[in-house]
Parts: sequence; structure tokens; C-alpha cells
Amino acid sequence: MYLSTQYNSLPDVIPTHWGFSGQPDAFSQKSFFSVFGIVLMSIGIGIIIYTSSVNSLKSRAKLSYVNINESKKAHLNYLSKIAFTFFILN
Repeated sequence: MYLSTQYNSLPDVIPTHWGFSGQPDAFSQKSFFSVFGIVLMSIGIGIIIYTSSVNSLKSRAKLSYVNINESKKAHLNYLSKIAFTFFILN
């Protein structure tokens, strides 16, 4: 929101990449994509991660009635690995 209100006050050439020293080393002309592209990509990645995590949790393995204890252990192991994966991704 703040960025959209200050768009007109941005300079015509804006830094788009910073090196290890913290100094800008790449520049772009001010455009809608150069200013809002990173924000839109971050939102898109967040939506992808959220959607995949919800769908992954909905697709849980079915419990086997033949060997319930082993099935429970395998299922909990699966869930803990999925949770750890999404924790790292986020």
C-alpha cells in the first residue's frame, strides 16, 4: 500500500540488486513490474506454498486396518516430514 502511494516520488532509475557489500550493482528503469514485481512474486509464492501445504495435508495416507500400529507410525512419520518441509519452504 505504501509503495503504491509513493510510486510517483521514486526516481526514474531504481536499484534492483545489491551485492555482498550492500551497494547496488544493478539498476532498472522505473516501471510497474520493476517496482511491484517482487511484491507480486512473493504473494504468488506464498499462495503456491499455502495451496500445496493444504492439499498435501488433505491427501493423507489411509490407515490400514490390518496393521494399525505400523500404519499409524508410518502416517505420523509422513506428516512430520511434510510439516518440516513446509516449515523450511516458508
